[in-house]
Amino acid sequence: LVTYMSLVVNSELNQFWRSHIAVLPVDILQLLQDMLTRDKLKRVIEDYFGGKPIYDYEPAKKYVLDTAFFEACRTRIAAIKEAIEEIEAQMLTHRVDRQLLEDSCKKDRYAKDAFLHLVDLPEQFLATFLEKYRSKKPPQYLKKYFGELFELAEQIAVHDLALRHAQFELLHYIYAAATSFVGPAVTAYKEKHGQLCFDDLIEQLHTRICKEDNPALIAAIQKKFKVVFID
Repeated sequence: LVTYMSLVVNSELNQFWRSHIAVLPVDILQLLQDMLTRDKLKRVIEDYFGGKPIYDYEPAKKYVLDTAFFEACRTRIAAIKEAIEEIEAQMLTHRVDRQLLEDSCKKDRYAKDAFLHLVDLPEQFLATFLEKYRSKKPPQYLKKYFGELFELAEQIAVHDLALRHAQFELLHYIYAAATSFVGPAVTAYKEKHGQLCFDDLIEQLHTRICKEDNPALIAAIQKKFKVVFID
């Protein structure tokens, strides 16, 4: 009986990192940015061995990180980004009377400070507008005085959310791939060396009592233990 499998788990996790993460395509790594780190992946694996569910991980499913998978990710991401770029182009070419746009900026002192000097700089105006729209608390004057641009920004927000979901789905798939790599490897190690951890004891007892027809074992446990406290 072993009480801690940390060394074995870390060894297998390092192997997965070297063979799968270190060789990820650069654009996939850039897409994930700081979302995928060794420490975060380690916590996911520790949660798995601690009995916590790992997102949509299915033990019987194969999680393959190959060219076809990454190409499918690229296609999906590219479609979302293209939709965002199309809306941004609409915002840039949005036909608004310059004087009307200037007047809109002057209707609110915060809008004036933020946008008036950018009226003749459409790309900077758009970047500032989207930055303020995407802030935790967008200024109310955006919707009140720049209504049409605000509506287009709302369309972008839908695609921003889709992009974020795509990133998390990719990340969770990698988590599942790591789990499917490390989990069986640790199990094989324990079987090879004749080792069990406390989780194994619980799982095997559950299997013998709940999943198998084993009345003799149940009777023996009932005879030996009058009360069972589970921590």
